[in-house]
Amino acid sequence: MTGRHPPRGLAAAVWTLAVAAILVFILATALSLVQDPSASVMFFGIVVSLALVGALLMTRVPGNRIGAMLLTAGVLLSAGVGLGTYAELGSRGPAIQPGQL
Repeated sequence: MTGRHPPRGLAAAVWTLAVAAILVFILATALSLVQDPSASVMFFGIVVSLALVGALLMTRVPGNRIGAMLLTAGVLLSAGVGLGTYAELGSRGPAIQPGQL
């Protein structure tokens, strides 16, 4: 690392991961069959703040472990919501019996 900033490739990867987490959350919330607007807004705020603050800390303060933890928490929360929506949509689809594929 040179100076106080990480290499451009790492910074780009960090910001791409943060934006991807936010987009996955938005897509999962839009596709969810259970619509609770207050919970969606609350979790959106949590995912955005965790991902963006984590990415900002990782790119501006190299070696800061808190930034990596915050970004990881945002990505995992977004992944959890996305996988929950995927499971919810899969359980409401047509039943596939063994051998029908």
